[in-house]
Amino acid sequence: MPEFSAQQILRLCSHFHRAFLQKDKGQLIALASELQRHGHLLRPAEVSMALNHFAHSKILDEALWTTFSETLIQSYIEVDCKALGLAANAYARAMLQHEETLTFLARQVEAVAWKGQMEARNLAMVVNAFSKLRRRDEELMGAISFQLKSSARALNAVDLATVANGYARLWLHDAEVFEAMQEPLIDALPSCSIQNLAMIAHAYGRFFRRDEPLLLALCRQLLERQRRCGEVIPAENMGSIVHAYATRLRFCPEEFLRVVEHSLPKVVMQMELPDTILTVAALKNMPKESFDFPRIRGPVFAQCLKFMPKLMSSGLVSVMAAAVHLEHENPQFWTQIFWQGSVASKMWTFLQIRWMVDGWIAWRRDRVYSQLREEWQWRKRIMLNRFM
Repeated sequence: MPEFSAQQILRLCSHFHRAFLQKDKGQLIALASELQRHGHLLRPAEVSMALNHFAHSKILDEALWTTFSETLIQSYIEVDCKALGLAANAYARAMLQHEETLTFLARQVEAVAWKGQMEARNLAMVVNAFSKLRRRDEELMGAISFQLKSSARALNAVDLATVANGYARLWLHDAEVFEAMQEPLIDALPSCSIQNLAMIAHAYGRFFRRDEPLLLALCRQLLERQRRCGEVIPAENMGSIVHAYATRLRFCPEEFLRVVEHSLPKVVMQMELPDTILTVAALKNMPKESFDFPRIRGPVFAQCLKFMPKLMSSGLVSVMAAAVHLEHENPQFWTQIFWQGSVASKMWTFLQIRWMVDGWIAWRRDRVYSQLREEWQWRKRIMLNRFM
C-alpha cells in the first residue's frame, strides 16, 4: 500500500470511496490506516463518509471505530449539517452505542436545530438514527421538534414517513409536530412506497392518533393503486397496517376493508407468525355487514393451522376469538384447536365463556361437541387396536 502525503488527502478519499463501491473490504481497511495517519487533516464530512462506508461494509472493528469517533469530534470546528446526519446514520446502521460521540452529535444537532438551521433531510436522518439506537434524548428531540414545526414542508415523502416512525419508536408523541406534518403527509402519499405507508399507519396507531383525513387519504391511496395496477400490500407490511387501523385506532372505512379483502388472501400464506396473529386478532374488530369474511376465512385460518404448534395460549385465544367472530365452521380447524396438548383446557374454558356471552353461537357448541366426540372415539379405537 503506497503512502499518501498530506497534499494527497482528496486523492486518498477518492481511492477509499472507490474501494467501497467495489466492495473491497481488504482495500477499505488498508486505506483506513492511511486515513487514520492523516486524521488531523480530515474534515467532518470525510470522517462521516468513512464511518458510513464501514457501517455499510459491516466493518465493525472496535479500535477502528474508536479512532474515527475521536477524529470526528476533533475535526468538527464549524457547522456541517450533512456530516452530522451522516455520522448519526453510520452509528445506527452499525448499531453501535458509542456514548461520547453520540452525545457530541446530539448536542451539535440540538444547537443547530434551535436556530432552525438544520437541513430537513438531515433532521430526518438524525431522528431515524437515534430512534433505531433507542436513544431518547429529550433535549435533542425538543430542538428537532421545534424546527420540524416550521420546516415539515421541506421533508420529502421518505423523510416524513421516517420522522413519524422515529417518533413512534421513541414513544414521543409531540402533537404539534404531527399537526404540522398532516398536510405535507397527505400531499406526499402518492410518492410513498407501501413500506412508507405502513410506517405512517404504524406511527399513528402506536399513539392512538385517529387523524381521519390523513388515515382516509392513506387508504384511498392504497385502493387507487389496487384498482390501477392490482398492487397488493406485501406480507411484511400487512400486519402493521391492519393492526393500526382495526385494533389500535378502531377505524375501518370502506376503502380500508376493500384493500384488506384484496390483499390479505393473496399474502397471508407468506406472513410470519407475529404478523399473522396481529392480523387475525384485528379481524374481529371489522364490521361483518360490510366485509367479505367468507373470502378470507379459508386462507387466513389455514395459515393459523400451520402455526398452531408454535402458538402460546394468548395467541390461540386471539385466533379462536376471530374464528368465532367470523363464524368459521371448518371441522379440521376446530378439531386441531382442541388437541393442542396442555392448552386445550384453557381454550375450552375460553370458548364456554364466549359462547355464554354470545348467545348466537350456542348452537355451534353442540356441533363442536359432536366433532370432538367423534375425534375422541376415533383416537380411542386406534389406541385399542394397538394393544389388541
